[in-house]
Formats: sequence, structure tokens, C-alpha cells
Amino acid sequence: MTLLPDALRFLSVFCAGIAAGTWVVTQLALIPAQRELGEASAITLLRVTEKGIVRYNPLCATASTVAGLLLLTLRIPPAGRAALLTTIGCLAALASTLISMLWNMPLRKRIAGGPPGSIPAGYPESQRRWNRGNLARMVLGLVAFAGYLLATL
Repeated sequence: MTLLPDALRFLSVFCAGIAAGTWVVTQLALIPAQRELGEASAITLLRVTEKGIVRYNPLCATASTVAGLLLLTLRIPPAGRAALLTTIGCLAALASTLISMLWNMPLRKRIAGGPPGSIPAGYPESQRRWNRGNLARMVLGLVAFAGYLLATL
């Protein structure tokens, strides 16, 4: 094997795993914690946790998608089960990245972008929409991770 195919496979699996793992923790821990808090505290929790997540997760989701696209473009693997699984992984990574960038990130800015302590108009509905977007990107992120991982085995 050459270095490029191995590096692309590693990036696809590693970055998809980080992105999906972050969305799983968000779904299973942060969203339930927000539900237990009052609106102002829930928004503060979102602001605090998102500062770190926004630094790395969009990059990981994008890197996973780009690595998958390069694997497919370069025909690594050329055909068969591994190619099908890579295609599934890449499509799921692309979909989860688009949901994140076009749905969740703009909603997060709307919810948490105001002055500290402020609660935006329509907060409960915006938060529900954000939660649904996270659920969708989490499921797709897990499919991407599984597809890429199974393609390498």
C-alpha cells in the first residue's frame, strides 16, 4: 500500500469518528442537561461548550468528507464491497457536514450569539430545531464512521 491511500483511509475514519463522537455526546449528555436547566443557563451551557466544539468539529467533519471524496475520485478502493462502503460513508459524511453548516451552526448563532444573559425571541422552538438537526447529523455521522471503518477492514 502507498502512503496516500493509507493516509486518506485514516483521515476518513479518524475524523468521522471524532465528529460523530462529538454529536453523540451532545445528543446524550448536553441536550438532556440543557433540558434540566432554565433557558438562560441552557444558553450559557451552549455558549461554553460550543466554543471548544466549533474549533475542531467542523474541520473534522469537512476533512472526513474530503478524504472520502478523494478516496472515491482516486478509485481507492477501485470496486466491490469496500468501494460501496466508502461511498456510503462519504455520502453520509457530506450530508452530516451540510446539516451542521447549513442548519445547526446558523441556529446556534441565533440562539447563543446575543449578549450574555439574553434569551432570543422564539428560543424554545429554535432549540428544538437545533436538537432535531443534531439528531440527524449524529445518525448520519455514525453511518459515515461505520461505512469508512468497515471499508478499511
